Amino acid sequence: MVVTSGSIKRGMVETSLCSIGYHILDPHEKGAESSSTPIICLHSSPRSSDEFIDIMPLLSSGRRTIVALDAPGYGISENPYRSCTLEDIGSAFMEAIDGLLERPKKVILFGSLMGNFIVLSLAAHHPELVAACICVNLYYYPSAKVADKPKVKAHSSTIAEKDATAEKEGKQNSKSSGRDDKNDIPHNQNDHSEIPDSWELKSDGSMLAQVYTKRSWVSNDPELNLRISQGEITYLMNRRRRYKHGIAIEDLSTVDLGIHAKKTFCPVLCVKGKASLDFFDAIGLKGTQQFEKASRFLFDHEVKELVGAGSHINLVNQMPAKLASVLDIFLDGRNL
Repeated sequence: MVVTSGSIKRGMVETSLCSIGYHILDPHEKGAESSSTPIICLHSSPRSSDEFIDIMPLLSSGRRTIVALDAPGYGISENPYRSCTLEDIGSAFMEAIDGLLERPKKVILFGSLMGNFIVLSLAAHHPELVAACICVNLYYYPSAKVADKPKVKAHSSTIAEKDATAEKEGKQNSKSSGRDDKNDIPHNQNDHSEIPDSWELKSDGSMLAQVYTKRSWVSNDPELNLRISQGEITYLMNRRRRYKHGIAIEDLSTVDLGIHAKKTFCPVLCVKGKASLDFFDAIGLKGTQQFEKASRFLFDHEVKELVGAGSHINLVNQMPAKLASVLDIFLDGRNL
């Protein structure tokens, strides 16, 4: 399925974990090679690839292919067929990238908040593919929090190794009568116990307004707030569906970002939004301190700070032109 919206196309690509939703902007004629390295965009939570719609044309500039992927359970991506870890999601994204770009020689990874975890994991495990990384509002969860939380069992030994059995089972499940049409999740023999969900449905629908209210204070743009709320509501609905089948996605606050950052040797641009870090500082999450801690793990990195009201958690949407300019300077300086 491919839907065209202007020059940006939207569609889905099948992987062994689930069907992955994407937005793609490819200015080249079919079959033509580009001299510019493509950029793969990985969104924050609870957003989707919609987070990058505003900046994609600015980054492309008529010469570069830009792909934004929906993580499993977000946007138009399906729920995963089974419980999965960060590494499982990375493997699925590798399949999606190979399918959409026909096994590119090099890519640039661009992450925002949650997306940074996947960006650095992929960079650490695929140094031959990843030419550079861009991490917006990088955050390193305190080690105590990482140690205290339970882990979701991995289904693949490493992100570089595809689980052939899971791939085979995933494809069979997607075609078999095992799929629950109502919930759009195949039944999985390993995931039986229902998981309690904290999102409470109310008869008057007020839980939907609560989502909007919770997010709207960050931006004075009602259109952006609506997009953000839609993304979160979609995520919450998908979570309810997979929880009924006992399917969990690893909580990235339990992942030690430092492990992957220390193994990332490509150039990394760390963009910090001052308003975002100030917000995390104010609520006790030590945004400034944890950003600095995360960036120090990186072998080859540079830091750029953006300031102003738009430098909050939705920086990618609120400061697209400024951010694109910063990214262009970084990439041009690396001949990418």
